[in-house]
Amino acid sequence: MTLAWANRNSKEDVEKKWKDIIKHNFSLFYKIISWNIENKIYLYRISSDLVPFADHEKWGYLWEGWRNTIENHGLVGPLREIIKRYISLGGRFTIHPGQFVSIGSAKEEVRNNSIKNLEYHGQLLDLLGLPQNHDCPINIHVSNGSKNPNDTAINIKNSVSKLSNSVNSRLVFENEQHGCWTPQNLRKLFPEIPITFDYHHFRLNDGGISLGEAIRITSESWPNNDPVQHYSEGRDNPDDPAHSDYIRILPESQYDIEVEAKAKDLAIKDFLFGRNQRIEGILY
Repeated sequence: MTLAWANRNSKEDVEKKWKDIIKHNFSLFYKIISWNIENKIYLYRISSDLVPFADHEKWGYLWEGWRNTIENHGLVGPLREIIKRYISLGGRFTIHPGQFVSIGSAKEEVRNNSIKNLEYHGQLLDLLGLPQNHDCPINIHVSNGSKNPNDTAINIKNSVSKLSNSVNSRLVFENEQHGCWTPQNLRKLFPEIPITFDYHHFRLNDGGISLGEAIRITSESWPNNDPVQHYSEGRDNPDDPAHSDYIRILPESQYDIEVEAKAKDLAIKDFLFGRNQRIEGILY
């Protein structure tokens, strides 16, 4: 369901198709969590695209109306129940808004649109009954490629001050693969916000510190919840910023690791089902 399709069709047709897609997406989400439970996968990143057009200026009313009416209960009720079961078994959820979210942008319009998108994520997680804390993090890149952290930090802090508690209570930042947003700079400028440590980004932009020091800095930024880390490998070579389909190793870590690989669950099945052993450390 593309925006172009929606804009050239009638309001009635868009509303009908939107509701059909919501039904499909929420039902599929239920099926995925069930599969995760069966296969003992206890960390899952929720798709930001679960709800089409949620923060769109023209079509956002669809989400606003649906999430506040009894119409959604037939889908949300069972989903909340299986989410509760998943969490009771040790399961955890994360969500990662797209790269266009930039609360540190020099453009006010970009910052405002980013805030609007983040609020949708908070509303979605609340609707699903997920905790309003960093056990269910909303992970963002603050301003990819920024060269002046002090100037950008002002915009970031102003944007954060406008966010609801639903978002702020879950918000985490991620170290970048280039620019100034290394673990140490994020920790220095935003000491109150947890940092997701991304192994591949650190490989490309280590900021002059060791892997051990970076893990210490980021893990200490999570005072009340277990840290989340991201792991991926370069597609064509170790320094390729693009993610590979599969991974060769899985770092030995005491923390929760999200594998960012194009093959998704297929990329981790060998590690999960014992056909490969975990290899300690990262290949540098």
